[in-house]
Amino acid sequence: MDNILNDNKKAKFLFLDQYGIKHINEKVFKTLINSPKTDFIFFISSSIVTRFSDIPEIKQYIDINNIKIVEDDYDKSHLIVLEYYKNLIPKDMEYYIHGFSIKRGANYYGLIFGSSHSLGMEKFLDVCWKYDKFSGESNHNINKDSTFFGIRSKNKENKIAQNIWKLVLNGEIKTNKEGFKYTIQN
Repeated sequence: MDNILNDNKKAKFLFLDQYGIKHINEKVFKTLINSPKTDFIFFISSSIVTRFSDIPEIKQYIDINNIKIVEDDYDKSHLIVLEYYKNLIPKDMEYYIHGFSIKRGANYYGLIFGSSHSLGMEKFLDVCWKYDKFSGESNHNINKDSTFFGIRSKNKENKIAQNIWKLVLNGEIKTNKEGFKYTIQN
């Protein structure tokens, strides 16, 4: 498998459908993000991670001690798990990762997609925004956006637009490409 993942001449897409949380640990995740021309998507039981984050059986796979968990805020479970994986990416590495939270009954699951290329992330985000026109990240109201006559506001789009505006004015974003990359990373 390593020789396939390390092949720089072939594009690869991995779909990893794990039962629970144990198969995409830190070592596996770092192997995936360091494999050239490799996009991946995996399913994870996010609410299990946040509900039982202090149990050694969970910590051996995902240690989210540095991420704030708000008690009884399980609807944000997938955002917390996604943040854990984002923190595993080296700061100097250009890499794109995004998640999509799925509520089913009382439980929260999610998809995590990773790509070293902006086009791969753009395509994933296109699909996410088709299913969630308000934030592109869940099949439920994950950010608890206010509703007005049943219509949720587009707070996430407004927040990103305001951030880009500030970054352009501060000179931190200088080109359209930099603005595009900021947008798909956020």
